[in-house]
Order: sequence, then C-alpha cells, then structure tokens
Amino acid sequence: EDGIRDLRMSRGLGDVYKRQVSTQSTVEPKEEAKEEENSEDEAAARAAARAARKAARAEAARKEEEEAAARAEERRKKREARQKEREAVEAAEAAEVKAAKKGSKIKKKSSRRSKA
Repeated sequence: EDGIRDLRMSRGLGDVYKRQVSTQSTVEPKEEAKEEENSEDEAAARAAARAARKAARAEAARKEEEEAAARAEERRKKREARQKEREAVEAAEAAEVKAAKKGSKIKKKSSRRSKA
C-alpha cells in the first residue's frame, strides 16, 4: 500500500480522484449558497456594527472636545473678570490716595493761612 490507492485493485489515479470527489461534498448546493449568504450577511452586519461603534466614539470625542473648549472659555472669562475687578479696586484705591494727599495739602495750606 502506497497511501494513495486502497488495497483492492485500482485502475489508476482516476479511481481515487473519483472516490474523493463523491465523498468530499455532502452538503447540497442550495445549502452551501445559503451558508455563504448567511456568512456574507453576518460579515456585513459586523462591519456595520464596527462602523456604528467608530461613529459613536468619534461623536463622543467631538462632544468631549466641545465641552473642554467651553470650560476653557469659561475659565478665561472668569480670569478676565477678576483682572478687571482688581484693576477697578486699584484705581479706586489710587483715587482715594490722591484725594487724601490733595486734602492734606489743602489742610496744610489753610492752617498756614490761619496762622498768618
């Protein structure tokens, strides 16, 4: 026995080939077509699901970026408002100091005049 032919007498390689072909496919052609169609449908469904997940991730990332930008803008506005408030307080303090200096000069002048 050489592994190709059976023990019984063979008429050549054609017999082996014919036996393999007849035992190879036991599934009906219609069933094979249905199985291929089902596998194609499943592949298409998996691809659609992957695309949907990718789109959802992209949308979530876009929303996150928008929210981060909005938070950054809010922080910037608050910083500007605090800066303006500090500047207003400093201006008011400077005005008070200037008024106090002016008032003390006036008092000094008036006190000198009353002594004379």
